[in-house]
Amino acid sequence: MSQSKSTSQRRACPSCGEPLQPEGELLRCADHGLFFTYGPRLLVHVARPETPESPLMPWQTIAELLAR
Repeated sequence: MSQSKSTSQRRACPSCGEPLQPEGELLRCADHGLFFTYGPRLLVHVARPETPESPLMPWQTIAELLAR
């Protein structure tokens, strides 16, 4: 027998375990930002805007970093 899980169930932050607070269709952790649900059990961290302090990716060059 399978149990149907409620969409209003309380979810915990995967990083710290604190309860996530609903914010529209998203869920918020005070320390780790926004998450969204992808399927019945998966939480995905919302992408944050790139900051100037972001490290270079292997395919990027220093010139690209300076052009930002």
